[in-house]
Amino acid sequence: MEMISDLPDQMLHEILSWLPTREVVATMLLSRRWKFLWKQVLQFDYDFSQNDGKDFVNSFLQLHEGQVFRSFKLSVSPYCDTRSVGTWIHFAVSTRKVCHLEIDLTAAQNPMITTLPKSLYTCGTLTCLKVKAHVLDDIPEEYPICLASLHYLYLTVSSKVSADKFIGKLIAGAPLLKKAVVGGGDVYTNQFLDYIASRNTLKSFTLCSSQSCNLRRCFLWAEPIITSLPDCLSSKLQTLEWRDYTDTQFDKDAIAFLLNNATCLRKVKIVPVSTADHIEKLRIRTYLSNLSRGSTACQLIFP
Repeated sequence: MEMISDLPDQMLHEILSWLPTREVVATMLLSRRWKFLWKQVLQFDYDFSQNDGKDFVNSFLQLHEGQVFRSFKLSVSPYCDTRSVGTWIHFAVSTRKVCHLEIDLTAAQNPMITTLPKSLYTCGTLTCLKVKAHVLDDIPEEYPICLASLHYLYLTVSSKVSADKFIGKLIAGAPLLKKAVVGGGDVYTNQFLDYIASRNTLKSFTLCSSQSCNLRRCFLWAEPIITSLPDCLSSKLQTLEWRDYTDTQFDKDAIAFLLNNATCLRKVKIVPVSTADHIEKLRIRTYLSNLSRGSTACQLIFP
């Protein structure tokens, strides 16, 4: 223990950044050397499903003396309220200039949390945003959206009300977005897909959906089937991950069209639906391996 305590503060802060926040604070009891180190940590990581500590979170954020949060992760409980969660997120994006923000609102039930603070949408330091929720309200028209540094976006919603209005607007306000991973049920319509198509910087797109017709529509873009892909897919997209792929004619047509027309693809990962047996997986792999590809560098990956 003495050897670790002799390390400079910067190294100790790095060590503490790997621990959940409650354990970080507990290190103050180790010795006088550790008493105030937790106040300068670069990461906040708190899961209300394992702890019930609204007062703890409020106290921690009030006493924290660091200038930035490199990472801020929060998973709420069924009884977290919108005001508290909004205050904590606002603190991270406005006061601590967070770079990586990860929020899981799916456990909130009494009431369900459906809004995020206005300050989130203009956080200039945010490079990675991950949000999971059942429903997210539309972003009000008067809210400016400027996520100038956002490169990575991971969003999961389960209500059709949320998809176009929330996700689409967010993507439209992120000019440097490189990777988008979007999950949910049957919630993605043409307006949302138009936003995706307009992202000239987007190089990696993952759509997690068991609704094969949605993913097919994403790449074929309209019915009846058109003869070319949007520019962002045909000449920009380099990485694609398709989850819950099924051995159906819908999925076969979509992936064949995509592989043949996306000329910059380097890596395509195909994850079969969880119910697929060994024979079906082998059939999928054989079919995909024999498809023609518009990119000679395209590599198919099967987990």
